[in-house]
Amino acid sequence: MIATRTQAISPEGSPVSYQQALDEYRKKPGSRRDDLGAPALPVAARDKIKGFTVPAAGVYSYRTQGHDSIEYDGDSYDRPFPTETYARVHHAGGCVWELYFTPIEEHTDAHRQCSAPGEYLCLAHMQKVSFAGISGDETHHCNPAMIQVGGKASAAGGVEETVCEAHGNRARIVIKYIGEENVTVEGVSRPTHHVRIDSYVKGAGLDGTAVADAWFDVTDGLYLKLVREADVTVDRDGNKGTYRIQASYELESRTPAT
Repeated sequence: MIATRTQAISPEGSPVSYQQALDEYRKKPGSRRDDLGAPALPVAARDKIKGFTVPAAGVYSYRTQGHDSIEYDGDSYDRPFPTETYARVHHAGGCVWELYFTPIEEHTDAHRQCSAPGEYLCLAHMQKVSFAGISGDETHHCNPAMIQVGGKASAAGGVEETVCEAHGNRARIVIKYIGEENVTVEGVSRPTHHVRIDSYVKGAGLDGTAVADAWFDVTDGLYLKLVREADVTVDRDGNKGTYRIQASYELESRTPAT
């Protein structure tokens, strides 16, 4: 949703510190969104895929580059992200876990995943953003689950599609499997599944696109690297603005803090 602007727009965000992220994790280490459910397995498992198990819970450090911005009432405002993001992994039972990227207090990009034998699924994408009185809070629930690795998305060039819904708008998702690639973490080269995810959202005052390149660890699906862009126009309750984001996250260590 978009709220009415109540104060002057400022491009300053509030970086989330390591201690803040750790305190938030310890407050409730378990799932934050059990209302989103769990899949009936298997969905699209493939024998040639040797993962997945659930990654360790806790707080992970990611090198970060990027910013978000908004165009509102003829003006444009850019807000840089800090160079470090402390992301939280919460276990939700069985194959399900949640990942929360919160570089600044005003921006959260979250994912509810399932790491199961022979397949890797996304159950929902959650994003919560505030920009000095302009706010957005969307949860796109994917039912059936989004197949990110598995099914046709298990060989180079293979494509899966799904639709995820939130607040009356629909996001059409196209997942393209790029291939197995190595990503270096702490000096160790680790194999990953590289996937490109294109999203097209429309309805209930939203109209936009997003693209994300993700490198998932082949053992547990932990995001070793994520590069994403989005460009979404929002027109609700007499407020119209365009929100954009360009951000990249690179994992620094596979050992989380708890």
